[in-house]
Formats: sequence, structure tokens, C-alpha cells
Amino acid sequence: MLAVRGYDDASRAVAAHDLPAPGRGFPDEPLTGDAWKAFSAIATTQRLGGLLGRAVADGAVSLSDEHRAEAEQWELSSARTSLFLERALLEVWQCFEAAAIPVRVLKGPALAHTVYPAAAMRPFGDVDILVPGEHFDRAVAKLVDGGGARSYGEPRPGFTSRFGKGVSLTRRDGYEIDVHRTFVSGPYGLLVDTPPLFTGGSRFRIGGRDVLGLEREAQFVGSCYHAVLGSAVPRLLPLRDVLQIALTEPFDLSRARTLWESWRGDAVVALAVSHACNVLGVAPTFDLAAWAKDYRPTPREQHYLDLYVDSSRSYARQALAGVGAIRGVRAKAAYVTALAAPSGEYLRARDGSYIRRAWRAGRLAVTRSGR
Repeated sequence: MLAVRGYDDASRAVAAHDLPAPGRGFPDEPLTGDAWKAFSAIATTQRLGGLLGRAVADGAVSLSDEHRAEAEQWELSSARTSLFLERALLEVWQCFEAAAIPVRVLKGPALAHTVYPAAAMRPFGDVDILVPGEHFDRAVAKLVDGGGARSYGEPRPGFTSRFGKGVSLTRRDGYEIDVHRTFVSGPYGLLVDTPPLFTGGSRFRIGGRDVLGLEREAQFVGSCYHAVLGSAVPRLLPLRDVLQIALTEPFDLSRARTLWESWRGDAVVALAVSHACNVLGVAPTFDLAAWAKDYRPTPREQHYLDLYVDSSRSYARQALAGVGAIRGVRAKAAYVTALAAPSGEYLRARDGSYIRRAWRAGRLAVTRSGR
């Protein structure tokens, strides 16, 4: 189980507010002094402004007049950022629609409009979209032609569209668009079968236009991956997303289970649900939480999980383990070749020289064999 780190009880109570299950309570007395400073630091970095505004409006949180005004500014700032990002998303959607590039909206914008009671409760700091591998390079090229700047390259041309997680691009207005081929890097990302994700979707409106997110059950599994595989210390909003979807009708648990089992993601979902309940103080009394609490990863699953949640997590370790998740000898060979002997441009940006890259690879291999 992941540790509960970096969050005070007040921030966890706000993150759990309005869940359709028992949660923690915010302190009865208004926070003051160092307690307020600690809470405000977490609330701003974790983007809890929307949930805090809801909790204050519902009378679940007691704040002084000064702190109430401060909280209103957080909520206003979050709403403003989300509005500008929705405009950017709409521009991307229209661009891809005109180019006949299939796309599904991930994470914040989609969840805000399809799962939460009010979109303002789920602010976001960037736009994440999913594109099929066969359209990936063309999609990225469209955004670059429009002024987007890639944050990093790829080992060899075509590697990301076949094996990678995706790429981040910064627009001229400063906002970030993350174009995904799959949910995460490494073995768990490589095990995701993405083509079926484009056969349906959850429809919502932005700026008077219909756009599509993933279907509800795919949103849930993707949120589990994001919550516990995306960072060493899970963030509060992604953990809230996991329970928000699972505890909000309609949600077909059987359909979700079929999906995550096909991706061999049982251990990921179990960890995400258990950790979300633990952090947010939600009693594991519903069927999904009871299953997650009792689930025990196999040795292979635990090895994969450690690549993402261990303090020594790194892209290199995940990439090395990804070999075992790729089907076919030729595909494995293409993957290994691209990582072992990447282009000179990529090498200069990441390692500096082939000798240094070989040294790092050897050290990883020794570490892995020792474990």
C-alpha cells in the first residue's frame, strides 16, 4: 500500500467532500496560523479550489472572512484556467475533426463535464487527449504546425506512435496539450489495447460543440492508472476521480472489470481504489472497495507496480521492463533497438553519448538482476 504523505486532514476532507459515501470531516473550527498555511499550500498545488468552494457553499467548511475571500480567489483562478484550457481543447478538437483524426478527451475536462455534479468541482491545469497510434504522428505534426513546441523527442521516428505513452506540447499561449497514445509509459501502458476505446465515448459540450471522452468504465480504469502510476505520491484530485466514477451512477462494474482484466490491470485498480479510500477516508463497504482491499498482487504484478510506485522509479526502468509486455519477436527487436541505439539528436538531449547510455543500461540490468 502506498503511504499517505504530504496531505493534512483538512485537505483530505475537502478532496472527499460530497462523495456518495462517508468521508472525513473538515475541522469544526476555522483553521488559523500554521494550520491554514499548510492547508492553503496543499489546496493550491492540488487544485482543490473547486471542491473547497463547493464545501464552503454546502456549509461543510468553516472559514474566517479573510480566508473565505482567499478561497474564492482560488476557485476563480481555477475556473479561469479551466475556461482558457477548454477553448484550447475546442481548437484542437476542430483541427483534428477537419483532418479526420480520431480523438478522445482524457482526465480533467472530460471528468468535469461527465462525472462531477458541477464542472467547477474538477479544475485542471492542462489538456490530455488520446489518439490512435496510426494517427499519432500526424496529430502531433498538426499541433506543431499550429505553433506547438514539443517538450522532448523520441528515440527514433515512429517509436512513440508504436510503443510510447505520448508527448507534451506547449502552445503559443503557454498552455500545455498532452497527446497520448496510451495511459502510462512502461509495461502497463504497453498492455493497454487502445483501438476499442475509440468505438464509443461519453459525449459532452464545450463552447456549444459536442466532444467525446472515454466511456464511463474506460474513464474509471484510466483514472486508476493515472492516480497511482502517474506519480510516486498520488495527487488528491486523481484519487478523488477514482471514487467519483466508481460511486456515481451509471457505472457498470462488470464491464469495467472485463476491461481492466484484458489489460492485466487488476493490481493497478485494486491499489488505486484501496489507496483512494485510505487517503480520502471513505469506508471500503461497497463491492469494488471490498474486492480491492482483499486483492493480493502476484509477484509479477508487484514487480510491475514497483516500477511506478517505488522511490527509485524511473523512465529507464519502466522502459526496460516494457520488453516483456510487447508481443512478437520483431516488435520486441524494434523496441530494444530504438532504446539501445537511438538517434544522435535524442542521445545528445538525454545521455550525451552512446558510452554513457550503455553504462546506464548496464547499471539498470545489474540492479534488476540483483532484485
